[in-house]
Amino acid sequence: MMQDSNSHLWEVKVRFMDRRGRYLKIERELNSSQTLRASADGYKPKKYLQITPYEWYVFARLASGENNSELHDRAQSILDRLV
Repeated sequence: MMQDSNSHLWEVKVRFMDRRGRYLKIERELNSSQTLRASADGYKPKKYLQITPYEWYVFARLASGENNSELHDRAQSILDRLV
């Protein structure tokens, strides 16, 4: 769970699938109908937001349990840009 700079809470799921590659599934906590997907591998560029592999890796590190203020700040900056 992450909060954007507007204090909205988002659930960010880090995903990898053979067909889709690396992507994020981002859902607003209070409004589950608001779902975004962001691809690090160019999957469906007209439907998915595009992120860099590095941006995906930032969220993957957080999901693995690594948590420091610099990493969290980078992730929040990426989330703010996406939402």
